[in-house]
Amino acid sequence: MLISEVNSLIEPMFGTKCCLVSMRDNRSIYFAFDRLIVEEGLVLKGQSHGLWEIGSYSSAFRVISDGQVVLASGNGYAEYSPEEINESLGVLEFGSILSMRMLTEFDVRIEFSTGLMVDFLCVFEGEDEVVHIFCPGGRVVVYTVCDGWNVDDRAVTRVPSGTGH
Repeated sequence: MLISEVNSLIEPMFGTKCCLVSMRDNRSIYFAFDRLIVEEGLVLKGQSHGLWEIGSYSSAFRVISDGQVVLASGNGYAEYSPEEINESLGVLEFGSILSMRMLTEFDVRIEFSTGLMVDFLCVFEGEDEVVHIFCPGGRVVVYTVCDGWNVDDRAVTRVPSGTGH
């Protein structure tokens, strides 16, 4: 997949406001952008998700503010429940998404208008995703170390949003 194709697909997301950030029970983190949409389908009826979402099911993460890590997976992270982590996430003001870029060949960084940065950190070998982007219309952009950036046109089954920002 050409990176220009991925960029043209996700470019409309840049400048949209983060309307929810949350940790799920499986300790994955995700960010919803633009606005929340309430599902009407049978599987997720009444649940909400962002028009755009960025997350990962298996990568480690860290949130950086003013050159300091303010929240991260690892280092005592296991002692806190997803609810406690969501409380910490809820006090952070993310603002709008400005950019998304490769930090290394393994890691992806998101930069926000408030100066916060979020890094998705690859901590495994194989074909697991480092990060995914759910786009309007059911398209999914996925980055894996093995395959790079790819667009999947499958129908998206979203996990219901949790609590958060």
